[in-house]
Amino acid sequence: MKSTVVSTSLLMASILLMTGHEVVAGDKPFATEVIDEHTNSSNIRDILIWHSAKGPAILVASEGGLVVYDGETGGVRQKITSRHGLFGNSLRKLQSSDDNTLTVAGDFGWATLCPAHNAMSFNVCDVAKQSPKSFDPVNDIVTLENSQWLVRYQSGLARRATETDAIPSAPFGMWNSAAVNDTLLAVGGSDGRFIVYQGTMDAPLTTMRFESPVLKITSWQQGFAVATVDGLFLYRNGMVTPLLNGNARVRATALFAKENTHLLIGTDTGDLLRFDGQKVMPLTRFNGERILAITADDSDIWLGVSHEGLWRLNRKGAVHVQVKSEICANHITGLTRHQGRLVVRTFDNGACYKTENGWKPLLENKSKYVHGLISNGDFLMAADSNGISLYNESFKRVSDDQFNQGKNGWLMDSAAISATLFSPEAFVIGSPFGMATMTWRENGFSTEFWSHSKKIPKHITTVAAKGERIFIGTEHRGVAVLSKEGEMLEQYLDPMHLPEAWVMALAPLSESELYVGTCQNGVAHIKNGQSTLLNAAKGLPDNRIIALAPYKNGVFVGGLEGLSYANSLGQITNIGNATSTPDPRTSALHIEDNMLYYGTEAGLAVYSLFKSPSTTRPE
Repeated sequence: MKSTVVSTSLLMASILLMTGHEVVAGDKPFATEVIDEHTNSSNIRDILIWHSAKGPAILVASEGGLVVYDGETGGVRQKITSRHGLFGNSLRKLQSSDDNTLTVAGDFGWATLCPAHNAMSFNVCDVAKQSPKSFDPVNDIVTLENSQWLVRYQSGLARRATETDAIPSAPFGMWNSAAVNDTLLAVGGSDGRFIVYQGTMDAPLTTMRFESPVLKITSWQQGFAVATVDGLFLYRNGMVTPLLNGNARVRATALFAKENTHLLIGTDTGDLLRFDGQKVMPLTRFNGERILAITADDSDIWLGVSHEGLWRLNRKGAVHVQVKSEICANHITGLTRHQGRLVVRTFDNGACYKTENGWKPLLENKSKYVHGLISNGDFLMAADSNGISLYNESFKRVSDDQFNQGKNGWLMDSAAISATLFSPEAFVIGSPFGMATMTWRENGFSTEFWSHSKKIPKHITTVAAKGERIFIGTEHRGVAVLSKEGEMLEQYLDPMHLPEAWVMALAPLSESELYVGTCQNGVAHIKNGQSTLLNAAKGLPDNRIIALAPYKNGVFVGGLEGLSYANSLGQITNIGNATSTPDPRTSALHIEDNMLYYGTEAGLAVYSLFKSPSTTRPE
């Protein structure tokens, strides 16, 4: 099978797409534009107050983009994501500049934002995008010697303008945070390293190592406050002392020094503390949640609280300020449609479905870790770490007692690994104990179970079905092909059919043609028992495959470095990490009605396939 990377033809196709012309090249589809995008901004990483002639704005960098709030009303002025030109939605740091611009940085680059003419919103005026091949997020930004310096996780500290002016004495790797205090610069890493420079960057003033990762550093009086996993420490004149609240160490997850008179401290238990240089005093508490970011002005304290978003605290009390109707989480691991509505499952925050009034959570899941989400039109099945839940046409959970569970009723409360639809009446569930089918009869569901003793392979990772065949992907034994009665028909193994035995994704085109995505060695295309390998050497962006979606006799391939398409001839077209991609780290793919639903670790994007920019926005 011939496999090439489309280059000049892809460039021409991209130009046509940007101008709104439809491109049809054999059976190679092209994602034209993002016509919809859904993100969640509740996990906040940084907060900045922006002052303008028309009042303050509160800028919030999150895992789901940048949100601009009105500092007086608390209303949302603007939400800026990859769809508006950012390098991606997973953001980490904000910093204002003297030239009245804003720098925003994150997992895959950084950008300059310029205030619009009304000073109430921002435009992306410059962007630098990093390749996902080397995951090197910008964790912090500091201003040093009238220049902005980026603190990148692997590359260390380098001047933003050139990225070549690295501080020579700062070793590479695992840098998290930095702060400037007069002539002092401090940097800290996730390996506990803490380095302080003074005046010159040729040699450090202090080099030491904490016993746990350095999370945050802020300037404090004549030194620094340094938050590590083990506690909060105060550095001054080469001396380090732990900050205690009574006899206990303070464990900080967020810091803000206000005019060097007091230090605001957020903790992993949700406590907001105030330190005046002498004693630690409690201000408020958010039970069970971490405080992720803090900023303050003369009247308000703004807090980013995990899973809750933005809170405003002042003398009147605490007010929850948030973007309404956001998707339940950004890390989308699966999609389906039930009763005409889009339903998504997430990595660790359950499932939700889209309505006319925004996204609503799928209530009463047995666990927030949903591994399968399938609809047969009448019922929606959610298979999670604690069992199986069924929902009716109104998205109401049906009681387990209403099932005809038979002798396998225990399956309803057992961990599920994956699920697929075998027929309009039957669900297939992969579990740690084997495989089960749930078939709708007149009086309810009947369940059949095949255990490992009946040759069902162990360590199931995913299941798929096509025609009369059930395909089971495993962690160590490749792909097993079964009949609907549970009879083992054949097995695809490493190295005869697969480049490795750890299977991550399955995409059957027919009973005899199957695409298999592996953990670290690309995709095997198996047709009539013959296998052909598609990998990075043949044009894929990455060999670590997370999701597959069949389309027009080929397959969309999602990996940790972007999205591509392989047609029936094995020709590979690389599509994302392009502008308006939420994140190159693919986590789910779903296709219907010429729409590609692209789930990533930082949001869900909807692309049109073979459509002009006037394509109707999906529900």
